[in-house]
Amino acid sequence: MIEEFVEKVERFLRYVNRIRNGELGYIKSAARLAEHLGFGTRELNEAIKAGARRRFQRYLKQIRSGENIETYTKHAEQLLREFEIENGRELLAQALKEGELRRLAHYILLFYHGENIHLAEKIRHLARKYNLEGEELESVIQAGERKFLLRNIKQIREGPHAHPLLPQEEEMLRKLARKYGYEEELDEAIREWRRKAG
Repeated sequence: MIEEFVEKVERFLRYVNRIRNGELGYIKSAARLAEHLGFGTRELNEAIKAGARRRFQRYLKQIRSGENIETYTKHAEQLLREFEIENGRELLAQALKEGELRRLAHYILLFYHGENIHLAEKIRHLARKYNLEGEELESVIQAGERKFLLRNIKQIREGPHAHPLLPQEEEMLRKLARKYGYEEELDEAIREWRRKAG
C-alpha cells in the first residue's frame, strides 16, 4: 500500500519535471494522478506555466532561425491560445520579424548568385513588408537574373546533356533575354541545343 503510494508520488514528480521542461503532453496524466492522490494543483500549475514558457521559447528560437517559420508560428500561436504567456504576442511578433529578415537575407544571397530565380517575388514581398524596397535591392535582383540567364545560355549551348530546356523554362529565359538584351545569344544557344539534340 505505502510502496504503491510512493511509486505514484514519484511518477507524479517525474511528470511535473517533464512538464516543467516543456513536455506538455504529460499535463493530463499528471492532473489525473494529482486528483487521485488528493494533491493540490499549485505545483502542477507552476510547472505548466514554466513548461509552456520554455516550449514557447524553443518555438521562438526556431522562428528566429528563419527555417520552418510558418510551422513554428502555428505551434507558438496554439500555445498562446492554450496558456497564458506573459508578453507572448509581442515576443512572437519580434521573433517572426527576425526570422523573416534572416530568410530575406538568405533569399537575396541565393538570388544574387543566380541560383533560384523563382525567389524574386518572395524577396519583393518581404522587402515591401518591412519597407526595405529600393534601387539597391532591385539592382541585386537584376544582377541575379542576369547571372541566371547567362549561366543557362552557356548550359543550353552545351546541349541536352547539360540542360533539358523545358518549354516553361524557355519561355522564362526568353522574357529575361528580352529584358536584358540577350535575345540573339539565347536564340543562337537554342539553335545549337536543337542541332545537338538532333
